Amino acid sequence: MTHTPELTARPQMRDIIASLTRQRAGSTDRRLIVAIHLISFIVLCLIVFIRQSPVVMFRYDGTFLLISAKNQALWMGHGAAFTMNFLEGNGGLWWAQIDTLFDPALVFAQWIASDTYAPAVAYTIYATEFFLATLLLGSVLKLRLAVSLTAAWLGSLVSFPFFVPTLGTDLLWGNPHALPVISLIAVMAYALSRINAGRLGPAILVAVALIGIGGYIGFEFAGATVQVIPVAAAFAIASVWNSDTMAERVIKTAVLAVTAAILSILFGRFLIGLYLDTKGTVFPLEMWPRLLDWQNISSLLIGGGRPMSRILWILALCGAILCAIIGKRPLRTFAVAYLAIEAGIAAAVVLIRVLVGPWWGPNPAYFDVYAYTLTSLLAAGAIFVLFDIGRNAVGARWRLSPPLPARLSASITPLRCAIALAVVPWLTLAFAQPPYNNRNNLNQNPWRWPPKATALTEFLQGKVGLVPGATFRGRVASLAGTTFDASLQFAPFASQHNYDQIPLVYVGNDHRIYGLLYFGIPILFESNHFSSPFYHLVMTRLLNDGPVTSTHAQTALTKFDPRVFAAFGVRYVVTDVVPAAPTRLAMTFKIVDGRPQYVYEIDNPNTGQYSPTETLVAADATEAMRIMAAPSFDFGKKVVLTEALPAASAWVAADKGEIKVFRDRLEISASSRGRSILLLPVEYSHCLVVDLKSGEPGTIDIRRANLEQTAVAFTGTLSGSVALRYGPFENAGCRLADLKDAETLKLGAVPRALSAAAR
Repeated sequence: MTHTPELTARPQMRDIIASLTRQRAGSTDRRLIVAIHLISFIVLCLIVFIRQSPVVMFRYDGTFLLISAKNQALWMGHGAAFTMNFLEGNGGLWWAQIDTLFDPALVFAQWIASDTYAPAVAYTIYATEFFLATLLLGSVLKLRLAVSLTAAWLGSLVSFPFFVPTLGTDLLWGNPHALPVISLIAVMAYALSRINAGRLGPAILVAVALIGIGGYIGFEFAGATVQVIPVAAAFAIASVWNSDTMAERVIKTAVLAVTAAILSILFGRFLIGLYLDTKGTVFPLEMWPRLLDWQNISSLLIGGGRPMSRILWILALCGAILCAIIGKRPLRTFAVAYLAIEAGIAAAVVLIRVLVGPWWGPNPAYFDVYAYTLTSLLAAGAIFVLFDIGRNAVGARWRLSPPLPARLSASITPLRCAIALAVVPWLTLAFAQPPYNNRNNLNQNPWRWPPKATALTEFLQGKVGLVPGATFRGRVASLAGTTFDASLQFAPFASQHNYDQIPLVYVGNDHRIYGLLYFGIPILFESNHFSSPFYHLVMTRLLNDGPVTSTHAQTALTKFDPRVFAAFGVRYVVTDVVPAAPTRLAMTFKIVDGRPQYVYEIDNPNTGQYSPTETLVAADATEAMRIMAAPSFDFGKKVVLTEALPAASAWVAADKGEIKVFRDRLEISASSRGRSILLLPVEYSHCLVVDLKSGEPGTIDIRRANLEQTAVAFTGTLSGSVALRYGPFENAGCRLADLKDAETLKLGAVPRALSAAAR
C-alpha cells in the first residue's frame, strides 16, 4: 500500500523530532565518547589559541578585560568587595563588570602562563566550560548525545577564535568572561531538573546550589547581572513547567521563590546602587544614543552579523519553532522559553524605537547571549532534522528501502561516528596561523596582547609609574586624536579611539589606556560603565570645550588646561598637536613619518600636597562648576565645598603632604603648623573607608571638595589610610548615598556649556 506525501509528512516530521531524543549508544560508550570529544576539544583549543595569542581576546573589549585581570591581581583588595582603582580616573571604583579575582579561568591562566599565553589558557578554560555546559543542558532536554556534541562544537566554532576573525559574532570573542555565567545558567537548569515530588532533601540542596550560583553571578559578574536575569528566569520557568506532577511544580516554585528572596536581600541594595549611581542615569541625554533596529534583536545579529552567525540564529529559531509545535517535554518547554526570550527582545526593540526613539541604554541584543547553550542545541537539532529530511528525500527519490544512509548504519557504530566527529574540527588548524601574518588582521584588530613597550611608555613609567608601596608622583592624560576625525567632533572619544589604531598598528601601543595601564602608569581617563556622575560632570565641563557626547563607559578629555590638569594630579599630557599655550615639552615621540606625539609636563601637579586656605561653599553643583570654571580660580589656594567645615581661626597651608599607593589603600601623611586642609586627588565617596589620625588635638573632618575630590581638615600632623570598599556585605548602600548627593546638588541640571563665575 502506498501513501501520498501529504498523508505521511506530519507523522514523518514527528518521528524526526522524536529521534532527537533517542539515545543510540550505551552508557559506557557515551562516557567514552564524551571523553574523546572533550580531550580533542581542549587540545585543539590550546593549539589554535596559542598560535593566535595576540588576538585571542578581541579588540578593545578583550584587551581591556586582560589589563583589568592583570591590574586587579596586583592592586585590588581581597574579599567580597570592589575597591579603589587608583590607576584610572580620580581613584574611583574598579570596573565592576567583573571581579577577575573570582574568575577561575583568569586566575589560573595568570598563575600558570606568561602574559603572552595567559589569554590562550584562559580562553581554553572558558570554552571548555561552555562545551560541558552544553552537554549538560542537552541531558536536561534528553537530547541524543550526537545532537549535544554537535551543538557544543557548532557553538564553539562559530563564536570562539578558532578563526580570525571568528565565523560569527565578535561578542564572545571579546567578552569571554560571560561564558562562565552562560554555563552556570545551564547548571541551574540541571539542578532544577533533579528536584522531584516527595523528596525534600534534593530540593534543599538545589536551593543552596542556586543561592550559590546567583550569589556568585551577582558579585563576580555584578556589572552585567541585569542582563542575565531574563534568560535565567526563562530557564527557571521552563524547568518548573517540565514538572511531572503538581507537587513537583510547587516544590520547584518554592525553591525559586526562596532563592530569589534571599538573593534580593543579600544583593539588592548593592546592585541597585551600582546601576543607579552612574553617569548614564544622571546624564542620559549626554550619552551617545542609537536608533535600534533588527540588528539589536540578538547577539548573533549585532552589527549585521557575519553569515555564519545569522545562519546559526535562523537555525535556532527554526529548531525552536519545530520543537515547540511538535516536540515533547522537556525539549518543547525549553523551545518555547527560547522563543519567548527572542520575542521579548524583539518587542523591547520595537517599543523603544516607537516610544523612546534614539536609545542610550544597554543594547537589547546582549541579553540573549546568556542562552547561547540553548541556541546551539536548537540549531544543532535543526541541522539533524534537515539531515533526516534530506535522507528521506534521497531514499524516496531513488526508491531505496531502507534509505541509503540507513543501509550503512550496520557498519557505522555510534563510537566510530563520535571519533570521526571529534577529528573533523581539527581541519581548523589549516587556518590557525599567526594572525599578524595577514596585514588585514593587523589593520582590523591592532589591539594586540601584550602591548609593546615604547620609548614613550618607558619615559612615563620611569617618571610616574606605580608599584605597590610607591609614592604617587602624578597621572597622565592623553588628548591625542581629538581632531583626528572631523565627523566625530561631537563625540571626541570616538575620534580618539579611531586615532589610537595608528600607534597600535605601527608601535603596538595605544599610548592612552591599556597600553599605559599595562606598565603601571596611572591615567586620568577612566573606562568604566559605572563611572561616578561627579567624575563625568567635572571632566566634561572643565576638560572639554563645549558640549560633548560620551559613550556609556568613556568620558573624553580634549582640552589642554594646565590649571585643571594640575589640580587632578596630572603631571604629563600626551597630544598629537602643539597646544595654544603649551607647558614644558618633555619629549617627542615619532609614531611614523608625519605622526608625532608630544609629551608636555604640567607644573606642580597635586600629588597630595595641595593645601588651600580659602573655602567657598556652593549651594549646588551648577554654582560649584561655575566657580571652578573661572580661569582665575586657583585650586592650590581655594577649595569649593558643598558642606562647610567647622570654622577655624585661620587656615594655614600644610608644610607637606604625601600619598603612598598600596594594593587596597592609600597611605596619607602630612604636617602643619596649625589647622590645615589637605586636598587629595582622590574621588570623594560615601564608600571611602578612612582611618586617619592626627598628632594634635582637634577633629579630623572630611568633606566633598570641588565636587569630585576629597578634603581632609586636620591639625598638626596627619597619618593613616584611605580606602574604598563596596560590596554586597560591606558598604552596600554607599553608592545610593552618593546618588542622593548628586540629586541634592542637582548634578543633572548643570548646563553643558558653563559661564564662569569668578570668586
